Amino acid sequence: MAGNRPKLSLDYNVPTPAPTHRENWLALFYPGNDFPGDLTNEDGDESSALIEYAVGTDPTVNDPDPIKSEIDPDSGDLTISFVRDPRATDLSYVLQVSSDLDTWTDIASSTSGAATSGGGAVSIVESNVLGQHPLKEVAVTLPAIASGEVRLFTRLSVT
Repeated sequence: MAGNRPKLSLDYNVPTPAPTHRENWLALFYPGNDFPGDLTNEDGDESSALIEYAVGTDPTVNDPDPIKSEIDPDSGDLTISFVRDPRATDLSYVLQVSSDLDTWTDIASSTSGAATSGGGAVSIVESNVLGQHPLKEVAVTLPAIASGEVRLFTRLSVT
């Protein structure tokens, strides 16, 4: 009766994970796995490929600086703005300021796609970039800088 045994059938339907936002971005701009690396700057616009990914821009097209700053002539408040892509949940964004380029102070941050936050007297407004949903423009305003202070340098650290 050995020939009458039921056949055992195993079905391995293991779901394939959906590609990450980073994998989709790489496939769009670097088909065929020819990505030269995060620190490259193929378009000559001063932004590395990592920054282009972080702010949702095309790494093959020369784009404007992703960080802008302006001083309100009436109040003296300094507003620093940058764009971030909340789909880039693999990144952390930290906006920093320095008066001497040696010591940097974190003033605003966003980790894993979360809304940007900061501390102290810093005001943060995050809004959608027109026509580029879901990109967010982050505007960080620091209170008026006392006259006679040294220059204030800014940088956006993305890791």
